[in-house]
Amino acid sequence: MSRPRPLLKLTQVELLALYPTIKADFPRLTEFVYELQFRSTMDKPFKAQALEQLLKLQAKINQPEPAKLPQPSTTLPPPAPDFLFPSTNIASTRKKLMGSRFAGKSWYEVGLLKVSGYSVGITEGKSPKERRSILNWIFLQDELHDIDDPAYASEWGEPKSTTRLQKMANSLASFARNAQRSPHDTSVAVKEWKEDLDYLYHTFYQQWHRFPWPDIET
Repeated sequence: MSRPRPLLKLTQVELLALYPTIKADFPRLTEFVYELQFRSTMDKPFKAQALEQLLKLQAKINQPEPAKLPQPSTTLPPPAPDFLFPSTNIASTRKKLMGSRFAGKSWYEVGLLKVSGYSVGITEGKSPKERRSILNWIFLQDELHDIDDPAYASEWGEPKSTTRLQKMANSLASFARNAQRSPHDTSVAVKEWKEDLDYLYHTFYQQWHRFPWPDIET
């Protein structure tokens, strides 16, 4: 059964007028962002703005309740942070790596995620926090300006797009499936890929989905 579209009958002008009144209302903004997917004539920057606002609300909802202090405090709690991003300039690092460590190799051979610092497993695996900060940045902000292969870059689409999310999800699922066929023990890597797939699913896909979610089972 297809997902209902409560805002289906609204015109583009009515949708634009509605946005300021619901931008702080997570359930209604979720319906609003979902409807925008079907409006091909709607301004792309506006779509991106609405999606980013939805993701900010989602991030605040996902924040754990702060622990209660033993002594009362008059200090107001800090606002919930936005999505975590890497502290380093990934695009600059990628450019250096493609000219040194991965010199002579194509983007297809190495892969965007690896050159961006994303890795799992026992030997060189990053922490969940580090991995997800990289995934956040690639999905939400990465313009891919440093990639000198237009065909490869085009496969990843624009930031915050369905194409970008689908490419990321399919890549992680493919890594996990291939690893499960290996004669070596890849259980840690497969577990971490699955955890990161779950993160993408619950953080981004449930709010902006229009493609079949990949399966890691071989």
